[in-house]
Amino acid sequence: MQHTTIDPALLQQAVVRGQRAKKISDDPAFCEIVKQLEQRYIAEWRASGTPESREVAWAKLNALENLILEFGAVIGSGTLASRQLDNAARRSGNPRI
Repeated sequence: MQHTTIDPALLQQAVVRGQRAKKISDDPAFCEIVKQLEQRYIAEWRASGTPESREVAWAKLNALENLILEFGAVIGSGTLASRQLDNAARRSGNPRI
């Protein structure tokens, strides 16, 4: 199986981004804010009196969900990049610190 080489600096950047995203997503204040926004947007959606106001509330809720999904993607990319760096280090005989 052929391995493609990815710039270790880019992989390291992805690792750092993933770690930062994980730290933010695990922060209790961030989690509380996300939960409050989700509850607010759902309440707005339920109380909306017009199709337009329902669409606005739904768009807000959808944007919040996309933000959470993006955090997960960045965290996952960082984890994968870390594994790639570890594998490259093992192949080269220089374990990563």
